[in-house]
Amino acid sequence: MSATVASAAPDTLPDWLCQQLVLGSLPWEQSIPYSEFCDRYTLCDSHWLGTFQQSNGAVACIRWDLLWLPDTLFHQVGQADAVYLFLKFEQLLGMAVTPGHVSARAGALSPSTAPAITNIELEPVDEQHVLLVEDINECSTTVVFAGSLSCLAIAAHNQIIQL
Repeated sequence: MSATVASAAPDTLPDWLCQQLVLGSLPWEQSIPYSEFCDRYTLCDSHWLGTFQQSNGAVACIRWDLLWLPDTLFHQVGQADAVYLFLKFEQLLGMAVTPGHVSARAGALSPSTAPAITNIELEPVDEQHVLLVEDINECSTTVVFAGSLSCLAIAAHNQIIQL
């Protein structure tokens, strides 16, 4: 994988970003809590590209729909054709995809095969958290975790977006 690719084709995750994801070298120190993200932004029409499980957690990758970026963020994007949002789940307890469209979620890092997000909700349940993501095909992804949930945005030219 090359870490020098400047931008990605519209339907793929850039190699340099895949490399950072696999190596665990995303700059999480620049992330914000998911609760702050939800107070400011929407993921409507964005695409859930996939999830990378780690030893005690997971990282989900979303291609953020540029149409919904507020002006305060859009100027940071510059000429990039994509912004990727990463959600880091600490203390992952489980994940489920229903109604069985697993191929659209697992391993297929392409907006052309990943339907647009229509709804995303985070609910506390006992001492856990449940994130529910629904798409236009009425497929849902449920992530259950006990730790924190952080958000990190990176433009296609490897620039951290200050959320």
